[in-house]
Amino acid sequence: MGMRGLGEIKTLTDFIPPDLAVITNIGEAHIGLLGSKDNIFKAKSELLQSLDKDGIAIINRDDPYFFKMLEIVKGKKIYTFGIENRSDIMARNIRMVSDKGMRFTLEVQNDKSREIYFPLLGRYNIYNALAAV
Repeated sequence: MGMRGLGEIKTLTDFIPPDLAVITNIGEAHIGLLGSKDNIFKAKSELLQSLDKDGIAIINRDDPYFFKMLEIVKGKKIYTFGIENRSDIMARNIRMVSDKGMRFTLEVQNDKSREIYFPLLGRYNIYNALAAV
């Protein structure tokens, strides 16, 4: 789901309620439309607020708004992903191996790990990949 302003996600989720919500980050991509990161958080949190009691939230553990997001989804099934902070899904030992890709160790719930080649550059793309796992 996308949004260009406050209330747009709520309108969409009222029409089609989600059973899964993924928040990759509270960044500055929408700052021109919403004016501040706090407003971006408010807009994106409409997705988390729309989850029913059996809904699943997937949240970036490294995001500065993580604990605010966690408050909203209290009592729901939550999975976290991250690079810096202990998470359910983590990337460790990230390194660029060419001008076209990166390698990292994918850790899943502190139990399983696998070496991954990822054919995109940029830390933000690693976060997107972790959210998809």
